Amino acid sequence: GGTAAEGKFIPSDAYDAMETDVNKSLIENPKADPSKIVDQLTLQSRRTGEKETFQQFSTPPDYADVVAKIANIGRRDVVLEPSAGTGSLVAAAIRNGAFSVLANELSTKRAALLRELDPRVNVETENAEQIGKIWHEKIRPTVVLMNPPFSATAGRMLGKNIQTGAKHIEEAFSLLPEGGRLVAIVGGGMANESGAYGPFFKKMASYLRANVGMAREVYKKYGTVFPTRVLVFDKAPAAGVEIVRGEAGNLEELSRILEGVRNARVAGEQRPALPGGEGEALGGRPGAGREPVLRAPAHPVGGEPRGAEAETGPVGPTAPDVGVAGGERAGRGSEVPVRAGAGGEGGRRPGGALEREPGGR
Repeated sequence: GGTAAEGKFIPSDAYDAMETDVNKSLIENPKADPSKIVDQLTLQSRRTGEKETFQQFSTPPDYADVVAKIANIGRRDVVLEPSAGTGSLVAAAIRNGAFSVLANELSTKRAALLRELDPRVNVETENAEQIGKIWHEKIRPTVVLMNPPFSATAGRMLGKNIQTGAKHIEEAFSLLPEGGRLVAIVGGGMANESGAYGPFFKKMASYLRANVGMAREVYKKYGTVFPTRVLVFDKAPAAGVEIVRGEAGNLEELSRILEGVRNARVAGEQRPALPGGEGEALGGRPGAGREPVLRAPAHPVGGEPRGAEAETGPVGPTAPDVGVAGGERAGRGSEVPVRAGAGGEGGRRPGGALEREPGGR
């Protein structure tokens, strides 16, 4: 305990604690409206510590909820959030019915907060910029929800690198099996699919399904008015598929623009791809020297058991078991692997309004 004047905490610590409490409350109250909660939050006006260094701009809960809906998550889906921060996208995945969530967070402070969210969340602390190589053939999520740092490199390089977000996307996308979907919040500059981002979009061209801009105001309560975009990639190349583009003035409009993209993926159709075959475990702590285990929820997230699922859990072959990091067993619900990490810099918009790059959770 103690006060900020005593040096016990800095403003960013208080914001992180607030965000975590909001996300935990949303998980515990699945019918709550995230937008109404955001309206009641105080404006985050002071950025200190890791928030500046690692571009830690958490995803506003109402934005996270829409992004999770665009992914069309089903009860068989294992969701990865590679830079989970305080867990906005993690909470949204759980609220939208994910079988389990794997959260990765580089910051040890934020990872500790993630572990308080829900027993279904398992937390890891890898560098998301290398996550595809670290977890190659060890983890196979079926959906990725992400808000990577737009240009911070986790201390690896001085200054900014505008390719950082693209690199994070490529690494996470490499973990998906056929039929998997990745939905990412990125900087507004990625509207231009040529120029600096040309090589990235050329490499991902056959997988891109949508590139839609989002109004600046969506991020205001969380400390920035930097422009963002939503990218959707499907691990299912399809010649002739029209890429959805546009600009959304609010979250309702974003949902409308991407409704067709959402519905084009059959939720939960893909089971997690297990590296060693159907009986091998998924997720957990890679390299920990034990098989991680993932339990199915006792009942659907946010509701009572229904029909056959009330007795048997997810339909289909035996669902994977995933262990909690460090070997602990949670007492309820499903146990899932998770981790994250990244966060914000910025400048000023014309007219003096604060404009910083979001990125991370």
